[in-house]
Amino acid sequence: MMCFLSYAEKKLKELEGDENRVLSRVKEITEYFHGDVSNKEDQNPLRIFVIVRDFLGMLDSVCKELRRNKSTRSPNPLAPFR
Repeated sequence: MMCFLSYAEKKLKELEGDENRVLSRVKEITEYFHGDVSNKEDQNPLRIFVIVRDFLGMLDSVCKELRRNKSTRSPNPLAPFR
């Protein structure tokens, strides 16, 4: 049992180190794309995923709107004749 406990403690320390590195990188990415997050009220380090989800939702709705407008619009007068 002591052998397992020693192995498990070692693995847990490795996982904690990995977790710290990942959260540090997520914070860096959040600060790069969203600005300084150290003084914001929302301290959730995974907020960047919410921001990306919202951005992709807006992008998707704009693409759908453009497709709708393109199909109902008259031909572009600046387009070359064929």
